[in-house]
Amino acid sequence: MTATEDLGHPLGGKPGPEPIYSLSGVDKEYSRGSVAVTAITGISLEIGAGEMISLEGPSGSGKSTLLLLLGALDRPSRGSILYNGMELASVSEGELTRIRRNEIGFVFQQFNLIPTLSAAENVEIAAQAGRGAQASSRARDLLEMVGLGNRGDHLPSRLSGGEQQRVAIARALMNGPKVIIADEPTGNLDSASAATVMDLLSKLNAESGVTVIIATHDRDVASRCPRRIRLRDGRIQPDAEE
Repeated sequence: MTATEDLGHPLGGKPGPEPIYSLSGVDKEYSRGSVAVTAITGISLEIGAGEMISLEGPSGSGKSTLLLLLGALDRPSRGSILYNGMELASVSEGELTRIRRNEIGFVFQQFNLIPTLSAAENVEIAAQAGRGAQASSRARDLLEMVGLGNRGDHLPSRLSGGEQQRVAIARALMNGPKVIIADEPTGNLDSASAATVMDLLSKLNAESGVTVIIATHDRDVASRCPRRIRLRDGRIQPDAEE
C-alpha cells in the first residue's frame, strides 16, 4: 500500500453538501495600547464545502483577519464561527491545533521554505505523524501532483518563485486537508507564475473538492474564483458578494 492509498485521496476526498463554515455576527478587535481597534465587524457568512472563493479588499479591509479566524489561528471577539459544526470560539486550544494540523492547509505570500532542505524534505516535514518512508513517498507523490516530480531533490534556491510556491502548496496538502487557506498566494510572483499557481488551485478544487479560500487584492486572481466576496473597513460589501 502506498502512502497516498493509506491516507485516502491526497486532498481528503469529495466534500458533502453541508456548509463547512457558518459565521454569524463575527467581530474581531485588537488592543493597540489603551485603544481597541476593530478589524472586522458584523461578519455573517456561509461557505459551502468544496467552494472556491476570493476575499477581496485593500490593505486594512479585514481580509487577512478573516483568514486568521477561518484558519483557527485566532478567535473572534464576538459572534459565532462554526467549522464542520464545531464552534471555534469555544473549543480547546488542543482541538484548534488538531484542526490546523489535520484539516486546514495554509499557503502564504512568503513561501516559508526551509532553505537547507530539499523540496521533498520541505513537503515531508509537514507530516503529522513524523517523517519516515511513508511520509517521504507521499511528499514525492504530492510534488508530482503539482508538476514538480523532477525537482524533489532541489534546494529552494534552485527553484523559481512559482516553483517554490508550488512546493508550498504541496506542503499544505501533506495531511489531506479539507480546506486550503491562501493569503496573497501570488503576491510575490510574475504574471505567468501567478497564472500557473491559480491553475493549480483551481484544478485541486475542481477535481478533488477541497475548499479553497484566497485573500487577494489582485482582481485577476479574484476573477478566477467562482465566488467573490469584497470587504471594506472590516465589513462585507452588501452589494458585492457574488
